[in-house]
Amino acid sequence: FPDRAAERGIESGVVSLTCVVNANGSASDCQIVSETPTGAGFGQSALRSMRSARFAPGTVNGVAQGGRARFNVRFRLG
Repeated sequence: FPDRAAERGIESGVVSLTCVVNANGSASDCQIVSETPTGAGFGQSALRSMRSARFAPGTVNGVAQGGRARFNVRFRLG
């Protein structure tokens, strides 16, 4: 949860991201599509969280395939 949001008494936020999901399940090339509320640090926190995220990419003939996906990251304090 972003320190800036907590300091301002903001208890929740939502960030939409698009990322490339690689064949190995990692995410890369993430970009913020939208952030609510803005300026509270939710976007940067969501980007940081994607560094350690792992996904199960789709497969074609048993071979993992990467692709671009959209994610909503929700933050709630408490």
